Amino acid sequence: AKGSSDGSAPEHSETYTQVEGIDEADIVKTDGNYIYYVSRTENQVIIARASDGKAKQVSAVSGSKAGSYINDLYISGDKLIVIGDGRDDWSELRGSTWTDSTAVTVYDISDRSNPKQVNRYTQTGTVISSRLIGENLCLVTNDMVYSYVKKRCTPFVSYENGDAERLPIANISCFPHVNNAAFTVIAMLDLSANEISKKSVMTKAVLGGTDQIYCSGQTLYVTGTINAADTAEQEDMPDMTGEDDAADTEAEAAADYETGLILPGFWHWQTQVLKVSLAGGKVTYKTSAVVDGMVNNQFSMDERDGTFRIATTSEQDGQDVNNLFILDDNMKEIGCVIGFARDEHIEAVRYIRDKAYVITYEQTDPLFIIDLADPTDPVIEGHVKISGFSTLLVPADNDHLLGLGFSTETTEFGEATDGVKLALFDISDPLQPEVASTKTFPDMYSPVQYDHKALMVSPDGEYYAIPYEQDPEDWSDDDAQTSYGVLVFTAKAGQLQIIGDFRAKELVNRCVCIGDYLYGICDDDSIEGYRVK
Repeated sequence: AKGSSDGSAPEHSETYTQVEGIDEADIVKTDGNYIYYVSRTENQVIIARASDGKAKQVSAVSGSKAGSYINDLYISGDKLIVIGDGRDDWSELRGSTWTDSTAVTVYDISDRSNPKQVNRYTQTGTVISSRLIGENLCLVTNDMVYSYVKKRCTPFVSYENGDAERLPIANISCFPHVNNAAFTVIAMLDLSANEISKKSVMTKAVLGGTDQIYCSGQTLYVTGTINAADTAEQEDMPDMTGEDDAADTEAEAAADYETGLILPGFWHWQTQVLKVSLAGGKVTYKTSAVVDGMVNNQFSMDERDGTFRIATTSEQDGQDVNNLFILDDNMKEIGCVIGFARDEHIEAVRYIRDKAYVITYEQTDPLFIIDLADPTDPVIEGHVKISGFSTLLVPADNDHLLGLGFSTETTEFGEATDGVKLALFDISDPLQPEVASTKTFPDMYSPVQYDHKALMVSPDGEYYAIPYEQDPEDWSDDDAQTSYGVLVFTAKAGQLQIIGDFRAKELVNRCVCIGDYLYGICDDDSIEGYRVK
């Protein structure tokens, strides 16, 4: 089982990611010859040779070597990069075996039947997310500081065969507004180096916790949720006597109201954004900003032509409202659309060039199209209502946008989700978008409703596939049982068409495409193959 990068690998799918060319870790990867996947039952990475719809295990990497709990992985040529819980590395760091830390373990898999560990790096904190940019790995963790821990109050790191080292104070900064007792730890690892060491890794930390990240390649944006009241208090900190705190805070709040920093009647939650340069494989803090509301997920953020766009949901007069802010290169607000879709909240956002497409949900479930061509004056162009709501928006072609999410039904208790819904939106006229086609699958659920990486796009972009489980319509039937499988469909010429419904014996977590075959990676570690073409 030698090599897989000899140019002979058939066309294959890749992990569905937010930004083209920037890989995201997942529980399954393929290089066209092999499938690499995380076994939750055995806590190991299994390497299987795939050919003509069949897959055979050739080796495995134990979790005891890659971390006490394996999260996900990357494949880069003949390197397997495993990201896992590294608590076993530092069993005495805090006087307890329960040490929150994340380990990156690199294996040489030039011989797929015999993976060999070549490098390891560990930093304190639980993993928030990561990105693979060329041969540079960006790792972000959230490192909680506990009051009962006496041995440390700052982050630690360790390198291959090295003891834990305290991160130098010079590499630690502080968010303008600290939301909790936690550090955001950001590392850039040069995987092209022969060894992971201080020379090949740059690690920095910021006091303040992390919720989401967005990475454009050269720039990383890190978000944390803060309370507007805490923001006002921390901005008032220079007055050490405390005598004028209330007056200053009230005056500043009034000024913020007038300038629009705090919108009238909005709830207290805000999002703090830290802008970090990753240029040259280095971690360099640039600046930060605060916007009203909270982000839904990483797709709520985007960078284009020196501007940063971020969509949030706030609360006004006891109801949800939604906003989109545009910030310049210095993270100063230059434009915004605020307070739209009252009594609804954001479920999905997708930025395509100078447009933002926003799905909100509560009762009417519309798609909004926002024109961002003039970043100082963004404008809602049009919207269309649809039952159900999408949690993931995918460009299908220049005129259509594919939505994947939930179908809904109205019950005596209000609107409730009841299955999977696919929707194809015609966005050729942004002033009057239309619902071109829909498919609804009652009692069906798919990981793609929560995780964009569960979507499989064929190498030629001709079809899509999602894993699913579906409950029977009538449980009173003695033969009723949950069914599992992979749903395959196309979105062409304004129409959704189901081209395959492949059943599986067990729950399918992910599916990948290699040549003419789909492979479903199941919950019991088995792999089922289906011919599509």
